[in-house]
Amino acid sequence: MTDVSSRLERVMSNESDIKVAVAATSLLHQKANDIRQKCISWQSYHSSQMISDRDFKFITTYEKVTADNRAEFVQQHSMEMAETFLTMLSTVSKDETIQYILCLIDELFLEDRNRVEIFHTYCSKRKDALWKHFFPLILRDDEFIQNMTALLIAKSACWSVKNRLESGDLTLYLNWLIERVKAVISEYIQTIARCLQLMLRIDEYREAFVNLNGLTAIFDAFGNCSNFQIQYQLIFCVWICTFDKNLVLKMNRYNAIPKLADILSESIKEKVIRMILATFRNMIEKPAEEPEIARENAITLVQCKVLKHLEILQQSGQKFDDPDIKDDIDFLYQKLQESIQDLSSFDEYSTEVRSGRLEWSPVHTTEKFWRENAARLNEKNYELLKILIRLLEASNEPMVLSVAAHDIGEYVRHYPRGKVVIENLHGKELVMHLLSHEDANVRYEALLCVQKLMVQNWEYLVIDQILCCGLLMLGILCIVDHRNLNTPKPLISIALFILLAGLITAFGLNCGPALNPARDIPARLFAWMIGYGSEVWSPHSHLYWLVGGLIAPHIGGILGTWMYHLGLGLHLDDEQVYNQQQPKTNTAEQEILFTN
Repeated sequence: MTDVSSRLERVMSNESDIKVAVAATSLLHQKANDIRQKCISWQSYHSSQMISDRDFKFITTYEKVTADNRAEFVQQHSMEMAETFLTMLSTVSKDETIQYILCLIDELFLEDRNRVEIFHTYCSKRKDALWKHFFPLILRDDEFIQNMTALLIAKSACWSVKNRLESGDLTLYLNWLIERVKAVISEYIQTIARCLQLMLRIDEYREAFVNLNGLTAIFDAFGNCSNFQIQYQLIFCVWICTFDKNLVLKMNRYNAIPKLADILSESIKEKVIRMILATFRNMIEKPAEEPEIARENAITLVQCKVLKHLEILQQSGQKFDDPDIKDDIDFLYQKLQESIQDLSSFDEYSTEVRSGRLEWSPVHTTEKFWRENAARLNEKNYELLKILIRLLEASNEPMVLSVAAHDIGEYVRHYPRGKVVIENLHGKELVMHLLSHEDANVRYEALLCVQKLMVQNWEYLVIDQILCCGLLMLGILCIVDHRNLNTPKPLISIALFILLAGLITAFGLNCGPALNPARDIPARLFAWMIGYGSEVWSPHSHLYWLVGGLIAPHIGGILGTWMYHLGLGLHLDDEQVYNQQQPKTNTAEQEILFTN
């Protein structure tokens, strides 16, 4: 926590950041100022006995105290003040009055944060918790009451040393904040972010927030948020989390670097740039005991073009008000330069896959890369394959879908058990679904991937097709040779059908039973003529149609014919077969025929 506090206090002590902290809830405080100017008819409340004599006397006296004398008044009447305000929050039901009381309490806290202890002390003397008075208010319909109460809870929970939110109340409060972060279009989102900025500075609050998937909500909100102030506040929350080494190790699961890199590339606000660079620095610097994680983060930053942006910032000569920005730029530039010096092609590939930003870089299209590294996709319990499959399901970008489908196909092609692995990971169904995608490139890559999923063991292509076609010719000759089975002519076509069906079933899932050039070449030729282009000849380095569809069937047919001739044909007697085929006649018939 000391590491968080040291730099955090330095950041928050900066004059501009103090203004930001107040401006972060500008809408809330603008309305609070308007509410503070209203006059509440306390006399009517007192006349109707909705407030006690003591409360009436105190509130009317308090309103007359000037800002200069308020500190002395509060010190003298601290317990009475806490009792009056909290009692009114519980007994008064009118929204306008509750708004007014909340504004008075917030005004007290803004003047001196130590005053939260007054309210905690009052409640502890009565063996009560301050949260009991606040939590019913965040469930009211009025949004101002909800958000002002939430801010007061955050201040009370963070500015008090001894009084922390317990697990049940903490979970309720954090879940309420997370739901509001998901609804990023809310006009009070800045107030919610301000609450998180306060809460996440405390270790136990930060841990509970992460366990409730709060970081997921923050990173999801970046996609729907273009307001730089909200971006700054939410990135501030992420930055605080990166001081925790355990959280840094988990940041990749949130796709943190690519999302922040996007904001960095588009933002022109210094405070946003400062927070992003500081976050990136922590993600490289904090996991000192896990150098592999730091290296992966550095490679991911390079993959997301952060290094290029750093070069632009250095070359621009831009002057920053905060000296930390210059230090962070120099630190990150040095670390990223070191990371790319020993960057292997597989490191580059794995980093790109983890970033979720797939492009047609050389590692995807190089035959040598896949021959050498296909099996490495099985590492860490198929981590990279699972990411590729998840991209097929979750991504809406045509290029990402195309590259992911291509990579899965190449994995299946070069890894002997690739088809089984992909089917076990339920990737085949997702690829099949892409066959109907609206983008032509996605459909094409999905079709090639399906071919590779249906056809395995391409290294056995020649042997497979020769064996298949050899068996075809052997079976045909056995059926049609009248010297052998003497198959009746009406049954020949049925026998040939059974033979073809058996061979296609047996060999189809291996390399695709071309069997006869007439089954493969004409279809490709026709597709090429009507405009599909050279792609129809391209599967598997242009070898399938040539080897599997043209050369291997001829070789197999010749070998099958010779096998039949040498194994059976040479041993059949043509004259014996001819005599067997002549109709039998009895002796009397033969004598009559001879006499005639």
